[in-house]
Amino acid sequence: MSGGHQFTALAAGYSFTCGLKAGGEVWCWGFNASGSLGDGTTTNSQSPVQVFSAVTFASISIGATGTHACALSTTGEAYCWGDNTYGQVGNGTSSGGVSSPVTVSTGLTFATITAGGYHTCAVTSLGSMYCWGRNYAGEIGDGTPDQRDTPVPVTTF
Repeated sequence: MSGGHQFTALAAGYSFTCGLKAGGEVWCWGFNASGSLGDGTTTNSQSPVQVFSAVTFASISIGATGTHACALSTTGEAYCWGDNTYGQVGNGTSSGGVSSPVTVSTGLTFATITAGGYHTCAVTSLGSMYCWGRNYAGEIGDGTPDQRDTPVPVTTF
């Protein structure tokens, strides 16, 4: 137990950390310039602040660069927040920061989600993979170097 919080999962990035509580709440702390703490502000916090959302979350992931986070709800919907310079939040835009969770633009439900450096990928319960965000080196896997602001299927051969 930390500061009265009991966490069941933890995700740590370059400059902030998030914990998932048993009841599905996410709490984050650290650097918040791009809204990466998800509390609706851009104010840094040295202690946990609750992510601003009425959603019950089942898992959490923080990008390797520590600028955005994504989580899955208990019903498999994807939500992301934080830096969105390259569309890694997946809401159809690629501008600035998103300071509270937004639904990833898709009608899909996911089983897992992983936030990368400046992109995000998720796998459906049927095993299909979708990615979005920065793609200059082909990290989205759709056969192009084009940035994607919403999920696109990973190309299979």
